[in-house]
This record gives sequence, C-alpha cells and structure tokens, in this order.
Amino acid sequence: MKTLNNAHGTFVAGVIEYGHVLNGVPEVQQHYKILDVVMFPNDDPSKGKTDTLSEDVFVNNLYEVIRKYSAIVKDWNISLGTEKLCQDTISDLAVILDEIQDEYGVNIVISAGNYSGSLREWPPNIDRGKDDRITIPADSVRAITVGSVANVGISGFVEKDRPSPFSRKGPGANYIIKPDVVYSGGNCDSTGNFAGTGIVSFDINGNLVEGIGTSYSAPVVTALIASLRGNIEENEATEYAKAFLIHSCDIPEGVDKEEPEFSKYYGYGIPNNAIEKMVSCSKSDVTLIFKGELREGSFIEFNDFPFPRSLIKGDKCYGQIKMTLVYTPKLDASHGQEYCRANIDVHLGTYAGIDEKGNVIKFNSEVPLEKKWSEKFEASLVEHGFKWYPIKSYNRKIVKGIKAKPWRLMIDCCARLDDSYAGQKFVLLITITDPDGADIYSEVIQYLRERGYMFNNLKLQSHIRQSIGI
Repeated sequence: MKTLNNAHGTFVAGVIEYGHVLNGVPEVQQHYKILDVVMFPNDDPSKGKTDTLSEDVFVNNLYEVIRKYSAIVKDWNISLGTEKLCQDTISDLAVILDEIQDEYGVNIVISAGNYSGSLREWPPNIDRGKDDRITIPADSVRAITVGSVANVGISGFVEKDRPSPFSRKGPGANYIIKPDVVYSGGNCDSTGNFAGTGIVSFDINGNLVEGIGTSYSAPVVTALIASLRGNIEENEATEYAKAFLIHSCDIPEGVDKEEPEFSKYYGYGIPNNAIEKMVSCSKSDVTLIFKGELREGSFIEFNDFPFPRSLIKGDKCYGQIKMTLVYTPKLDASHGQEYCRANIDVHLGTYAGIDEKGNVIKFNSEVPLEKKWSEKFEASLVEHGFKWYPIKSYNRKIVKGIKAKPWRLMIDCCARLDDSYAGQKFVLLITITDPDGADIYSEVIQYLRERGYMFNNLKLQSHIRQSIGI
C-alpha cells in the first residue's frame, strides 16, 4: 500500500480557492470546481513509506486522466519541478505536453521550477550561468509557464515584486520566452527562511501555513486562465484566454526593467488578477480585437487605422499602445530548434500616403519599433524579436511624440522552409490609452462607424457582462 502525501496538493488547492483572501489581495475571490488527481507518490520519509515515479508512468497517467476528463476539465495546473534543465532543443516531456493540449483541447499551466543552490539577491549578486534555467517540462510551447516574484520585500535582499530568490529563469528552447508570466510565490532570505514572507494556504488538517515556490504562483494563473476561458464565448477560447492573460500583464512602478537578466526571470510581467478588468475598457482606453486566418505568404492590412484624434496634438501623436498576438502554430519535434513551424508578425505604424497604384508609401513600424538593418538577421530576430514564438506582446509609451501621419496595421505570416499549412488562425489585441483621461473610446467607435466597418463586442458570459456594465 503506497503512502499518500496530500500536503502539496492541499496547499495548491487552497491557493486556487482562497489565495487572494489569505494573502491580502484586494480583489473579489472567485471559486472553482477542482479535480484532484493523485499523480505522485510520497517522497517525504517523515510521512511514511516513500516511492518514485518514472517519466513514462507519469506520461501514461497524465494521458489517461486528461483523456477521461477533458470534456469537462479544460484547465490543468501542474506544479511540477524536475532536476533536468531546459536545453536549446525542446524536451521530450514538453513535446508530449504540447501534444496532449492539442489532442484534447486543454490548457496546461506549469511552474518554472525552484533553484535550491545559493540564493541570489535582486539585482543578481551571483552569476549562475545556466544553472538556474527553467526545468523541464516548463519549456512546453503550448503551456503557460509561471515564475515567482516576492509578495513581501526583504530589505537588502529581494524587494517586493522582484523575482523571488529561488525562481528560475528562461529562455526556453530556441530563445522562447519562458516563464511567460510571474506571480507572487513568496520570498526568503539568504538562508531560505520565509517566516512572514511566504504564501499562506492550508495544510491537510485545515490549518493556515506558509510556503514558498513557483508551485504556489502557478495555481493563481491557472485560475485566471480558467476564468477567462470559461467566460469568453468565442470559438478560439484558448487563444483568447492566453491573449487576455498576457495583455493584462504589467511591470510595477520602480522595478528596473533595464537589469540585464530582468526579462529572463520576469517574462511578460504580472497578470491582472481581476477578470472584469482584463476584458473591459474605460473611456480613456480602447481595446480592439482582431481575429482571422492567414495562409503562407498572405497578409492583412488596415490602412487609415483609427488612431484617436485626442492623442494628436499639433503635428505629433502621443499616448500608449499595447499589442498582444497569440496563435497556435503547427509543431514538429523532428526539426529540433525549428520546432515551431509558422510565424506571424504584427506591426502598427505610420505611412506617408498611397501612390497611384495603391501601394503604401514609406510605412514605418512604431509598435514594435522598426529595427535597424543590422538587427534584421534571422539569429537576431529569433533571440530578440520573438520570431517563431506564438505569443508576442509589445508596449510603447509615446512620450516625446511622433510625426502625425495616417496609421496602418500590418499582419503577415510565413512558414519554415519546405513547410506549409492550410491556414493559421490568430487573435490580436490592441489597446490604446490616453494618460490624460480623454474619452478616446467613443472617438474610436465613432471613427469605425463613420467608415462603415463591421464590429461587435466580445462575447462574454452574462454575469461578466453585467459586472462590467455591458
């Protein structure tokens, strides 16, 4: 008879159900139905007889349980850490998780893993090289991988909202952004002590206890993904859920984004923990959602893009623009580093005009900023430009202004050499914000109506629509 140790699973479930309440997050706590699956034998001698679990048995068990419940359980939390570091080629276990997500139409959220060696400060005071790179299967392309940031600061070591001393860094295989996001997973000092700085949840007897780890940041993100997917009534619910999650991410004020290792630990940032705020607009910001399908070599263009008039002052444009693109490309592990077989790019910028043949004159990308010629080599685009990664997010605050011209949206795609596909679906979110609070939402809606464009509100569950006043 194998000994069951439910301590870890109980703590994770407590974070999902009551994490906000227990850890002082000022948002309404949603509640969820949880399927408890016992996958791992006890590994703590103080709890009884111990045992191990091979990767093959884990995979077989995972296939069996997801096959059985995938019709009703669409979002799966795997707070799993291994000792195997991610390499520059996708791991076999990550490939299997990607295949499971495609086959059964589910989302998997994975913890980035915890580093157990010498704990670093922030900014990093230790050069670990690749020793604290994420562990497999956190390199899964389809999954959302979650790192940890400190919920409580420790002066002189790791301050609040900075990467936790134990949280591992990316990138994933072939420079893919991993972790995708971060969330509070606790803090500790150089000795590993986390009294008063951990995440609070329950033990198996219902008592409140503290713990630290990416195992406890991942469940919150799983809950957010589940809420988004469950409340968005669109065919591409998986892509929509990922897009809104990433699009909501922010980097708190005071966090030094210029620290060289920052993005490797932080991913796209900390997601908003309120679903209503993720999917709604205020008067001073407007979010446009584009969905479509591209074939190899095709593109979509939107000339005279509706840039708000209130953000044009004199002969310059101002404001803040954020874009997030999500698509689900064909994957093929036999190609090694070229695992992702399709790429979609998006550019929003200005142009000088249209010539007599209908061609756009002097288009210049503003989001993302146009790269210099020397930075357009394939290797640089892969390492620094999100090329071949199916989640892309850009954010630009236009403080000094750019020359006022017509705006243009450009979306194009390509496939790997000797590969092709029938069609590549995508979801694109573009949010434009006026820091001064003008009603640009009404301006953009009126602009679209004047030009006869067809558009609809996002299809949401009725209780979400009511809570945000739609």
